[in-house]
Amino acid sequence: MLCFFCDYIENTDAAKDIQSVNQIATKFVEIANYTDQHDYIVQTICYGLGVCGASLPNGQFKVLKEAVDLCRVFVQGADAFSEERIIGTESTFGALANMSYNHLDNSIIGNSDLAGIFSKMPFTAYEDENKNAHRRLLL
Repeated sequence: MLCFFCDYIENTDAAKDIQSVNQIATKFVEIANYTDQHDYIVQTICYGLGVCGASLPNGQFKVLKEAVDLCRVFVQGADAFSEERIIGTESTFGALANMSYNHLDNSIIGNSDLAGIFSKMPFTAYEDENKNAHRRLLL
């Protein structure tokens, strides 16, 4: 169900509706903050927050800080680069990169975040989301 909202924003004119995208992002953060979420759910939410961040103009992402913090916690996990989590970790790096396109402010998300992302490239674990984020960031 979470992926539906990512696809909805990515593939329709919904991305232009600032209020709706912010409502979806806010709901993603609420779900992520629910106790005992499985890594797959958190990674999917991080990806969705990256989609929201890429869609929203600078200064219009109401839960930017919460989104960035959630992504940072995910990629800094002790097992973030394990075989079981590498796809989710690379996807979350891609989400941070997507947020940085419109919201790089060196306060909430900054050059140090991008340096961390670049240090982990190339993304190789999953063709769809990770490699697309990699190509988008470098092209």
